[in-house]
Amino acid sequence: MKMHGKIVFLDPFNFQMYCTNISLLFLCYRFFLSVLQHQKSSKLEWIIIILIAGEMIIGLIGLGLHLYDLKKDGERDQRELLRDEANIKAVKSE
Repeated sequence: MKMHGKIVFLDPFNFQMYCTNISLLFLCYRFFLSVLQHQKSSKLEWIIIILIAGEMIIGLIGLGLHLYDLKKDGERDQRELLRDEANIKAVKSE
């Protein structure tokens, strides 16, 4: 191999060292990519957990409002029944 007019001999030991360094760089590169991917997936998992929790809170609020309306309707129905019973007693007593 010639390099700028000089003959350079490749030493097998140096060549092996370069190959080892390159493979080590690729290993580090893959490791850092996997760490980055893990961080992204972890962030997405937390986003999904927060969205599910929000959906559950909204559902519980809706259920609570529905039960409150049912209770209000039940109290109103009881007052109407008492009023009707009072009217029936008043008519019978006349």
